[in-house]
Amino acid sequence: MDDDASDGEHELLSPSLPIVFTRSLSGHTPLLKLSTLKAIARRRNKTTAQVILRWGLQRGTSVLPRSLHPDRIKTNFDILCWSLSEEDWNEVNSLDSQLRPVGSRNNLFSLNGPLQAVEEIDDLDLNCD
Repeated sequence: MDDDASDGEHELLSPSLPIVFTRSLSGHTPLLKLSTLKAIARRRNKTTAQVILRWGLQRGTSVLPRSLHPDRIKTNFDILCWSLSEEDWNEVNSLDSQLRPVGSRNNLFSLNGPLQAVEEIDDLDLNCD
């Protein structure tokens, strides 16, 4: 990356971490099954995945949720409508670090995927009220 790019464009690097990954070479519990995250989700009437995505967004990292299911895509956008409380934030931050195996089939990348820019999703009805 060149912070002094003359054309005004900058690159953003975002590592991949599938939250639905169920196997861990490190022996850690999968993210979606962590009792702390599940408890926060229950208290907030959200899914565990939403809690994980919101935490990533709230900490200022790029969050790139992926789904082929319209209902899950809409649920993923809901993370823009709420924030973790300070208590929830501290609980998530107190969790042990998670490790992800490298070199699995989950690292494959396709340039022909179904992802769209938010403004291109014409049927998105984001109601944050």
